[in-house]
Amino acid sequence: MAAPKPDHDRSVLLIEDDGAVAQMYRLQLEFEGYLVLTAADGETGLSIAERFEPDLIVLDIGLPGMNGLALMHAIRANDRLRDVPILILTNSDDAATEKRSIELGAHHFLLKSKTAPDALAGWVRSSSNTGPV
Repeated sequence: MAAPKPDHDRSVLLIEDDGAVAQMYRLQLEFEGYLVLTAADGETGLSIAERFEPDLIVLDIGLPGMNGLALMHAIRANDRLRDVPILILTNSDDAATEKRSIELGAHHFLLKSKTAPDALAGWVRSSSNTGPV
């Protein structure tokens, strides 16, 4: 199957501290036609989000410095970012963390161990304000 035509009007900010994991998901999302911005920690992720206002954010919880929950709180407090869909993609299989993520406005809570790159792309398509690729 041929790759969809890239459409750089649709952007995803992937905030993931594991470089290999970030690359795996980034490559799939780029194949799907998204412009993918990446950050390896919460502070950088917030800075990139404020600067570029992505269409969707894929966020890990266990980040160095500002963790994913604190970052979600900061994003939801920002008038320009508060409505950006957020997908949590984490190894934290903890009911309290999932509940708090949903309370802070996460659209979905996904476990990395159960989310292949093509499955993440499907979640991005279904959660994106810009519609499917």
